[in-house]
Amino acid sequence: MMHPIALTNKNMVKQRFYRSIVTYNQSAIVQKNIAQELVRMVSSIEGLKLDNILEIGCGTGFLTDAILKQYQPRQYILNDLVGLMQDEITKITSKHNFSRWSFIEGDAEKIPFPGHLDLVISSSTIQWFQDLVSFFKAISLSLKNNGTLALSTFGEKNFQEIKAISNIGLHYPSILELKTWLAPYFSDIQVKEDIIPLQFVSPREILLHVKQTGVNGIEYKKWGKSDLLHFENTYKETFSIPGNMLGLTYHPVFVIARKR
Repeated sequence: MMHPIALTNKNMVKQRFYRSIVTYNQSAIVQKNIAQELVRMVSSIEGLKLDNILEIGCGTGFLTDAILKQYQPRQYILNDLVGLMQDEITKITSKHNFSRWSFIEGDAEKIPFPGHLDLVISSSTIQWFQDLVSFFKAISLSLKNNGTLALSTFGEKNFQEIKAISNIGLHYPSILELKTWLAPYFSDIQVKEDIIPLQFVSPREILLHVKQTGVNGIEYKKWGKSDLLHFENTYKETFSIPGNMLGLTYHPVFVIARKR
């Protein structure tokens, strides 16, 4: 039987994103589109000053690339759990001929960040965090008065098909929970969500997609042949869609907020 454990293991997250560096850019199309949409939302804020930016969970640079296409900040600080992502960011910054950046390796829930920031931005990262209330408080202390927090995460329907079959998955907070946790430190909280359905030809292709994007940093015991067979058969029976395809749901959530 499959084992229902939904605890994020940061070491496992680090290992799996490290292993997926090569495949991530090719496979993580949804994450790339989400990062671009987040920057579009930021760019629509009137009068926003972006001299000092902190990006949390920069990964291979989808968000970094989108930001540098529009902005040339005075100081751009990037963070990721995987130190080797710095090499990927070097490629992005070189493409944009941008040198005013620095990299901080480590768990964003534990390491200190500098203050006087205009913008803290993060895309497809905070779903791995274990204490968002403390994180939001810490980020508010790093921002200037009226500084902006912009982030994307995922909602409760994300990967709902996999979770329904295996009972394995992250706990995604509701929009109400996010607003409640942000409210003590931020105002003008804007939240929007989207549903992005993907199609695959087989359950194994879905599992490969999850593996290649590194988004399976959840603790579970190794599946045996019977577990895999159960997953494949149930997925076909339950989540088939027209055209003899199988569906997988992404549920991105976008948040823009201003420091109180």
